[in-house]
Amino acid sequence: MNVALLLETVAADRPAAIAVQDDDGRDSYAELLDGARGLAAWLERAAPPGPVAFVGTNRREMVELLFAAAYAGRTFFPLNFRIKQEEMARQLARVAPTLAMVGERNRDMVTAAARAGAVDCRILTAEALVAEAAAADGDAVTAPFDAAAAALYLATSGTTSDPKFAVVTHGNLFEYVVNTVEAASADAGEAVLVSAPTYHIAGIAQLLGNVFRGRRIVLMSQFDALRWLELVRDEEITHAMVVPTMLRRILDLLDTRPDLAPRTLVSLSYGGAKAPPGLVERALRTLPGQVGLSNAFGLTETTSTVAVLSPEDHRRAIASDDPAVRARLDSVGHPIPGVEVMIMRADGSAAEPDEQGEVCIRGGHVSPGYLGKRAALDDAGWLHTADQGRLDADGYLFLGRRDDDVIIRGGENVDPTEIEAVVLSHPAVSDVAVVGVPDAEWGEAIGALVVGDSETSTDDLQRWVRERLAGYRVPALVHWTEELPRNEMGKLVRRWARQEILVGLDHAEEEDV
Repeated sequence: MNVALLLETVAADRPAAIAVQDDDGRDSYAELLDGARGLAAWLERAAPPGPVAFVGTNRREMVELLFAAAYAGRTFFPLNFRIKQEEMARQLARVAPTLAMVGERNRDMVTAAARAGAVDCRILTAEALVAEAAAADGDAVTAPFDAAAAALYLATSGTTSDPKFAVVTHGNLFEYVVNTVEAASADAGEAVLVSAPTYHIAGIAQLLGNVFRGRRIVLMSQFDALRWLELVRDEEITHAMVVPTMLRRILDLLDTRPDLAPRTLVSLSYGGAKAPPGLVERALRTLPGQVGLSNAFGLTETTSTVAVLSPEDHRRAIASDDPAVRARLDSVGHPIPGVEVMIMRADGSAAEPDEQGEVCIRGGHVSPGYLGKRAALDDAGWLHTADQGRLDADGYLFLGRRDDDVIIRGGENVDPTEIEAVVLSHPAVSDVAVVGVPDAEWGEAIGALVVGDSETSTDDLQRWVRERLAGYRVPALVHWTEELPRNEMGKLVRRWARQEILVGLDHAEEEDV
């Protein structure tokens, strides 16, 4: 197994069809295949063995490098171009790539980070690398068949601590794509807009799945709601994926620009983070009726999607008067083919329907582990996600808190999601993050970072919670902000929220003095 075979299959079936395009041009499937083979030949000749890094926004050359790395037997290592130089230096030192393709605006920072991390890495802009490889003979390059070989090193989200690097094998990617996609099945008019960053598994999986379908892939370098809607209109996009933050911005713009309603769009999936309350219902009301919404849940360690709430599930739930059916809008749907999901009790046994436990996942999509760390799987092959959840009697998966989000206050375990739900029910609050902050007396105190009407007093908000929850669950610290700290995939980064509360507390103490 090798992911390059996905491209070969479709290039043989529809060589002249457009495979990928960006603001600077477009490549057919035959051109993408030839370019990847030529670049792979150049890698074998000109770059020492080792991982191949990419730092930059979505572009055609990155897609070519992804497949070239597969042909050359190299691990593809896309980095988040938004991280600070110090963090990039640590990541480069951890993975030690020997070559990096970078965007022009990223070159100086990556060069400095490699120097700081003592990494011997040749750094070339995308244009320079492709130009150097243009003369290479790609005919002799064949993809190695090693399902266990690492195709990707991907940094996990790291919302509570520094990220780890998941090892995603060719077998993981191949299993995911062939279990969920039919080869060359796209109709001639289908086009997908890829706006998710390709240093995230959602972006990579979206690319590979749509290559195997044979769709025309339109790359968006960086998300902007107006540009997204214009691209959907101008490129007649039929399929797209967004994170909840992107979806909210699209809906906000449509409130004032209904002329930009996506008339060609038939499928819009959302995922990467939990959708805030009311966002899905708003999307169902605002978007044109032909748009089918899908909620996709997955992890870096599971090679993207594990469960899907289908368009039909959305339509049935929003139209139902049955609370149990309508509640499915808060679920992530049913597990996809090739994946087993079990809700596991603390003793390792399977939970009953609607019983809360740890979400555990098993299947060919699941990563074997992390770079330089022990395997992620237990002896039975289960990945323990640290996500709490439940499966209802109809097989719908509902997610709860993460185990490492638990606040320990005076020996009591406090679930932040229960407090967040109560704070969100206050009419002045539109979003909230509840986290533990260091406290000399209790070990951790409960802090709330709140978005909404900052004229509301802390006393009023605390009184609201105290009337509905036990006193030890009332936030001792409340800090108002304009927006919660989320990463590019829309996930709340709790360590940043904690820091913002502490900074706000320090400022308040200074003002008191």
